[in-house]
Amino acid sequence: MKLIEALAEKKYYVLLLLLFLYIITKTALIGVITVILIIFFVFYDFKSNAKKVGLINELKETALAIALALIFWFGLGLALGTSSPISAIASCSMVDSIGRGDLIVIKREPTYVADVINVKKEDIESLNKEEVEVIKEGSNERIKVKGSLFSYCSNFYGEICEEFSTNPELFREKRGKFGIGYGKCRRSAIEEPCVKWISYNGERYEINNNGDVLVYAPKKEDLFYSILGGAEIVHRASFKLVDERGREYYLTLGDNNNIFDFQFYSYVAGKKNSVVNEEQVKGKVLFNIPYLGYYKLFLVGNFNEDRLCSFPLER
Repeated sequence: MKLIEALAEKKYYVLLLLLFLYIITKTALIGVITVILIIFFVFYDFKSNAKKVGLINELKETALAIALALIFWFGLGLALGTSSPISAIASCSMVDSIGRGDLIVIKREPTYVADVINVKKEDIESLNKEEVEVIKEGSNERIKVKGSLFSYCSNFYGEICEEFSTNPELFREKRGKFGIGYGKCRRSAIEEPCVKWISYNGERYEINNNGDVLVYAPKKEDLFYSILGGAEIVHRASFKLVDERGREYYLTLGDNNNIFDFQFYSYVAGKKNSVVNEEQVKGKVLFNIPYLGYYKLFLVGNFNEDRLCSFPLER
């Protein structure tokens, strides 16, 4: 009993210690123990306070605390202009810019920073098509794949994929008036293919990391919606496409991903992603607080990290 009371009195130190141990070891068991202790501390505090002030009074105080938390949430959302003012990063697709487990604050803006490409609306549809034509420089050889050559070679292997792995700069994808070119990026000591540039009407634009980091909701028919259960995506706006009506579309790319979001394709699910339009964007990342988002991830059962967390992409 004394041990339980001691733990309850030092609960914040205990939870911080567990977070520190998880960050060092990345052991799922520590995340599970953290969730169990959070639930225990909540019920222990409720029971202890109910004994002191009475059950009815404690219920009133709990209801007041919940109401204040909701007022804070909606007030913050109103001030920042978004329905999702705070979130936690669940993946490693933005490492090293934003890490898994970071808590992010989101702000909606009228528009967002990214390299601008003025386009015609009908040309944007070519980016949403499932099939893409792959062209090899210095050769008449052309093949058609789904999503992108990178997605194709992540599922299949052959002569073209072997050459793509060795000399990705020889390959580009044609999508209507758009072209997408590859090159080499480094992940740890290994070089691997990644997108390097995009062209429109023959004008080439190099990829950089100067754009805002956006938070957007994938469409229900998109691959990301399917595999992430509708969770919002936090990726950088590499380019902003502006059509003749002034509508904006964003070509998003995780700093730690090899290809644009719209280039991903699952041959198992038969799904791809579409280009992000302005209605899907919830806001941009205003700032991030390292590690504090892990508590939210633990509470929803997200304990494991993939290999991308330890091997960030150097573009």
